[in-house]
Amino acid sequence: MTMSKKADVVVIGFGGAGATAAIAAHDAGASVIILEKTESGGGTTQESSGNIRIIADQDKAARHYCALTLGTTPLEVMRVFTHGISEIPGWIEKIGGQIQPTPADPIKYFFPYIAPTTSYPDFVGSEGIGGRFAAKSEGDEGGGAALWRVLQKAVQQRKIEVVYNARATRLIKNDDGIVGVTARRSDGDIRVGANRGVVLASGGFSYNADMQRQFIGMEIAAFSPPGRNSGDGIKMAQDVGADLWHMSAAVAGFGYKVPGYEAAFCAGILSEGFLIVDQNARRYMNEAHVEFHSGLLSAQVLDSVAGKRYRTPSFLIFDEKTRLSGPIATRVKHSYNQRFKWSEDNSDEIEKGWITSGPSLGGLADKLSLPESELQATMNRFNAACKNGNDEFARDRNLMRPLQGPLYGIPIWPALSNTQGGPRRNEKAQVLDVFGNPIARLYSAGELGSIWGQLYPGAGNVSECIVFGRIAGRNAAQEPSLRFV
Repeated sequence: MTMSKKADVVVIGFGGAGATAAIAAHDAGASVIILEKTESGGGTTQESSGNIRIIADQDKAARHYCALTLGTTPLEVMRVFTHGISEIPGWIEKIGGQIQPTPADPIKYFFPYIAPTTSYPDFVGSEGIGGRFAAKSEGDEGGGAALWRVLQKAVQQRKIEVVYNARATRLIKNDDGIVGVTARRSDGDIRVGANRGVVLASGGFSYNADMQRQFIGMEIAAFSPPGRNSGDGIKMAQDVGADLWHMSAAVAGFGYKVPGYEAAFCAGILSEGFLIVDQNARRYMNEAHVEFHSGLLSAQVLDSVAGKRYRTPSFLIFDEKTRLSGPIATRVKHSYNQRFKWSEDNSDEIEKGWITSGPSLGGLADKLSLPESELQATMNRFNAACKNGNDEFARDRNLMRPLQGPLYGIPIWPALSNTQGGPRRNEKAQVLDVFGNPIARLYSAGELGSIWGQLYPGAGNVSECIVFGRIAGRNAAQEPSLRFV
């Protein structure tokens, strides 16, 4: 049996982008229903660092961001984005939150590197990019959790209906455009009519293995909540003729996949005594200058001769001093697994077998199935560079030191914060068809069809979910009412 509902605007997904769109649509005078496929909201936003970008110069910032997409996102979209960021502080305060500056590097990690402004300062317009700020909630949790509390409370105060455990399956389309949504619940299907428009804000495909293999080229773990981002919005948009963009782009750091946990633990090294090698026991990067969001770019290389990815997984090798310096999993509020404690000296993880130990380099190589002779040669070069400062990958001498036994190792993978691909949108947050025309009454926001490409600048996705969430909700609310449901 199909149960029917109706509203002016239907929002699919109750994460940061969906909540923002719903608030904006409501405040523009529309009635709103949110469909959320799980039992609670928050999505990727709640588990993120929650950082929002400060823009020093809107025009320069727009050109910088456009350049980072390598020409795939139009300049007019980025101009709207950088202007929209300037409105975020006032909007957050208007809906009941507060803002606070965030330090570029709240904890000093030797790996990964956290860029103070943009991740790519050598690109045109980088001087237009400032620091970061974040929302502050009543509980002062910090990070994305604080932003989510502000958004969630604003939705509740407006008495916007949220239908949980309702997985959207199809968009309803007629000659007027998108006029509703069908969703599946355990107690029956729902048909939700949209008098004015639909906003797709259902996230990316971090938990869709087939989409990962097709678009990213391999299946990797994610930092975000398990099972939520399964690509539903992409399929629904394709079904009504949407064009796609940025499908191979993703934000990915480095993390650990361990038994019993579907999401990945985020890596964070607090001491200089470490290096990273591929499956041939060879280093391939300056470990102390790998930007936090660029793990996928560093590790997804497919060997053209062997047809293998020797860097996925790679192996983090570290010594006793590094083990005792603190957990090798980040303590910054980032990732679903932040709620699970990693031991301060990494001893619990050694006991569980997640981290491999070896009294000698040869013993460790054997346990990790790495070629001992190559690992020894790599270690010799690394230790020599620590002394003479002539590292083959230009790692700063002050950010490295010779490793002394006992030694430890753990497989380390690129792990997704989020994907970027999905339906192409314009500066009005309208979803476009394959000919570049807006699909009537269909909008999108957030990482579903994000404006970002392969080169991610940092503090961009949370900024985007608010900017385009507001645009999508406001514009959907202003569509002519059909009043047919």
